[in-house]
Amino acid sequence: MIMVCQGRNIPLSFSSVELLFSTKSICVAIILCLSTLPSRAEAGEYFNPNLLEVAESPAASVDLSYFSQDGIPPGTYHLDVYINDKYVSSDSLTFQEISHDAGATASPCLSAEYLNSWLINTTAYPQLFEAGETCARLSAIPGMTFSVSLAQQRIDFTVPQAAMLNRPRDYIPESQWQQGINAGLLNYSVTGQRNAPRHNGATIDSQFVSLQPGLNLGPWRLRNYSTYSHSDNNSRWESVYSYLARDIHTLRSQLVVGNTYTSSGIFDSLSFTGLQLSSDKEMLAG
Repeated sequence: MIMVCQGRNIPLSFSSVELLFSTKSICVAIILCLSTLPSRAEAGEYFNPNLLEVAESPAASVDLSYFSQDGIPPGTYHLDVYINDKYVSSDSLTFQEISHDAGATASPCLSAEYLNSWLINTTAYPQLFEAGETCARLSAIPGMTFSVSLAQQRIDFTVPQAAMLNRPRDYIPESQWQQGINAGLLNYSVTGQRNAPRHNGATIDSQFVSLQPGLNLGPWRLRNYSTYSHSDNNSRWESVYSYLARDIHTLRSQLVVGNTYTSSGIFDSLSFTGLQLSSDKEMLAG
């Protein structure tokens, strides 16, 4: 068998399993093969600001470089915040420009209060805040990243588990507890009936009214439950309970003053007039 390569006849002997190529022919063949390989070059995405230009408003001053880096321009945005794909809050976040080797990007300005409310262990990373700085350096937490979707008005943070505080599921930090708004409340129920004998006899009318007024003022809660009953024979007002209550966060408890009832979790409920300080399970973690 004869193979032609670069104008020279090179015999191939399969019986002796010997391949005789000249050094020059091999070099030329390698060069030819490499020259036919496709070359590939990639460039970053570029948004031409001239596409935004109109007759009366030139677009030369429009900076679109942030979008080419999957970022957003500096500013304040109201976003839904997700930590490790779990919704935590909706906040107005301010994004500030940060310069680095790859160019300028915008990063959210997050205070220590924000990060603590999201159960991020800020004390484990002293480099989060430089002297005098109020915005956290997110790069100080290895593996922490974020992505923003303005279309969905959402920001996703990916935080390593080692950087999170160990808290029960659905735990709400005390910094997010709220007293609620000042308001007046009124629940009521009115019923009535008439008993009319089919044959001769007196008709009996009766009415019953149930009132549950309340007032929320700051941390205080004023509650009352009263009833009124009326019939042809008599009428009667009765106050079932009236009390003033508030939460005491430091003790994880609730203070009640007035006329109310004890808890019926273990023993039967008893009416009393006085003061009661009891633990509130809703304030306990887990």
